[in-house]
Amino acid sequence: MARKGRKALVQEKECVACGCCEKVCPLFAIRVMLGIAAAILLPLYEKQKESEAKKKKKRELMEDYPEIVSKLTVFSGAGLPVRRAWERIVLEYEAACRAGTQTERAAYREMAAAYHRMQRGVPELQAYAEFGAGCRLRPYRKLSGLLEQNVRNGAEGLRKALETEMESAFEEEKALARRRGEEASTKLMLPLFLMLMIIMVMVSVPAFLAFGI
Repeated sequence: MARKGRKALVQEKECVACGCCEKVCPLFAIRVMLGIAAAILLPLYEKQKESEAKKKKKRELMEDYPEIVSKLTVFSGAGLPVRRAWERIVLEYEAACRAGTQTERAAYREMAAAYHRMQRGVPELQAYAEFGAGCRLRPYRKLSGLLEQNVRNGAEGLRKALETEMESAFEEEKALARRRGEEASTKLMLPLFLMLMIIMVMVSVPAFLAFGI
């Protein structure tokens, strides 16, 4: 360790993390163990953030799927081709985002990306396939498969297939809501148990003291 004025400079090339500089530093400016802990914990923190972001995206995708299928079903029933229905959904979403009445959502971002790819000349079939691959969830892959089949074979049977998929999506949404309710109930049990233990201690300790136990 070399000193320059009132600053302690550690020779990084020669440092072996022995901690000697930490003991002799007159300003207590060096914390070897904290540095080691930070070096270990920071990557774990970054992985945790990445994991949380993936969970959030998956949750958003599952929440928005029934709505997206419902909109496609309604527009298809009104006589709009799938590409026009897709375009309308995306443009409405982007207008709402610009107006500040809609926050960004993962599924609609993927839809917008697919729409703009088509606008740049990417074949419709490829755009739907990339949409399903980008969402990385089975329901969206199934939807992209239905849309690809519509491009290949025409619109016959698409409305019925979308209606069936919409019913399935809403049932899955109900099951997901039930699972979340059960998870929330489970998470509440621990605080309640801790509160019960605290109350028992508060009641029992004075009684033990009164009896000299």
